[in-house]
Amino acid sequence: MIGSDATAQDIILLKNGEKLKVSIKQIGNEVVNYYEYQDSSITYTLNKSAIESIEKNAVIRDNHGKEKFLNTQIHQIKFDFLSFFNLSLGLSYERMMTPYSSLQPNIAYYNNNDNHGFEIGTDYRIYSTRNRFKNSDGLNLMDGGYTFLRLHYGYQKSSFYNFRQGSFTTEFGTRNSHALIGGVGIGKQWQYDKVTLDVNISYLYFIGWSKEELDTGEPSNVRLVEYNKGIFKGRNNRGVNINFSIGYQF
Repeated sequence: MIGSDATAQDIILLKNGEKLKVSIKQIGNEVVNYYEYQDSSITYTLNKSAIESIEKNAVIRDNHGKEKFLNTQIHQIKFDFLSFFNLSLGLSYERMMTPYSSLQPNIAYYNNNDNHGFEIGTDYRIYSTRNRFKNSDGLNLMDGGYTFLRLHYGYQKSSFYNFRQGSFTTEFGTRNSHALIGGVGIGKQWQYDKVTLDVNISYLYFIGWSKEELDTGEPSNVRLVEYNKGIFKGRNNRGVNINFSIGYQF
């Protein structure tokens, strides 16, 4: 005997070619008991000898052929809690695009000692394939593990100095840096009613350039090999980033 949640969509294909979209209540040895999809007021019984096949937890689609979300809480806004300790502000907005993937635009502003700037970009998240079954049961799609791709642009203005050993003098200047940042990561998200806890770690690679201008000389363009934003510590064009965010789902 097999039971099923009445919110899940199943498909029964009859031997005469007819296709029934239902929610199966029970599969017995000789008969199948089911409800009409999204209407559990009446239980129907069908002899198994009339059935060609049964598809459990079928993909649910709307009138335009797109996968339909049974749980409509597919948006959330988040604040990067760790950025607060680095005198920065990080905000994100995540929206499910399919039952197992989402897009998350990110923006961050920081003003940390002699460094200040901003970063903007997007994460593409891929949740566990089990989310397709979560969707058919109307469960929360944003709860669970995921992998993601990240693509960001960053701008940073910082102060620096050069010490000349020959003259024992120090030259001070400013550096304007532009970085294109990309990489991959893994994370896990927990949903408590409408409250979100999101933790992830990513390995990132960046390329870019810096315009350095000394107080005593002409500006010059150099290749960017170092980039620091929040807790991200980039050296030799690569680094690791950790995020811990708190959010609200709606």
